[in-house]
Amino acid sequence: LPPPRLGAPTLGAIAVTVALVTGQVFFPPKMNVIDAASLADDLSLTAAPAPDTGAGSDAAPRADGKRKRVRSGRTAVARTPAQEAAHARYVDDLGLGAQEAAVLASDDALIAWFNAGLTAAEGRTSAAALAKWTVHELLGRLDAPSAIAEAAFDGAALVALIELLEAETIAAPAAKEVLDVLVAEGGEPAAIVDARGLRRLADDDALDAIIDQVFDAHPAQLADYRGGKTALFGFFMGQVMKASSGRAAPQTVRTRLRARLDAS
Repeated sequence: LPPPRLGAPTLGAIAVTVALVTGQVFFPPKMNVIDAASLADDLSLTAAPAPDTGAGSDAAPRADGKRKRVRSGRTAVARTPAQEAAHARYVDDLGLGAQEAAVLASDDALIAWFNAGLTAAEGRTSAAALAKWTVHELLGRLDAPSAIAEAAFDGAALVALIELLEAETIAAPAAKEVLDVLVAEGGEPAAIVDARGLRRLADDDALDAIIDQVFDAHPAQLADYRGGKTALFGFFMGQVMKASSGRAAPQTVRTRLRARLDAS
């Protein structure tokens, strides 16, 4: 029989394979190395364990503050009891993904910073949103998780930034630009947004002016659209978003642009 045909491996499968062989996984873009032991545990995937000779077996939790070895296949990660407690809280009480929880609980300074952010986030944003921005955006801008102890801003500032994004006051690219400034200089997110003119357009007149500019720059496409080539709507949508530097809310642009294009 011919061998079975296999599809292209997914990025997740590749990441897990690398994790099991090398003990390390990289999460782009600009993410720091994350120990794969917890990742393998989280996905219930382990490499073939070495024969149990009695040496190097898992140690019981220590009450003296010394590290506990947590084994997964061929790799192991050491956590203190405090880090174990933080990981359990993040997963069991806050409902965070085990992979993100493992990263957040990997360093004492990071735990303290994130916990302070959780306090600031109460009633303002979710723990999941704070974890996502901490793990996948903030840590990628630092040399190491422990460097967060020297950060020029605290968890409350990141919560304020997430609030601006969730309220659609700014777009995601603008939020990342503000985070770059926070990491480099510190500051207050709303003030950075205003200083850089990053707020979304909230004025219909300002949006209409941008649409007029796009129409004036592309008269042939405008005539073709109104002549029946409605597939050009995507072209105009892209041009308006580009002209607004991403500050216009896409749904608002879509509604206003269609009305303007379809006007006789």
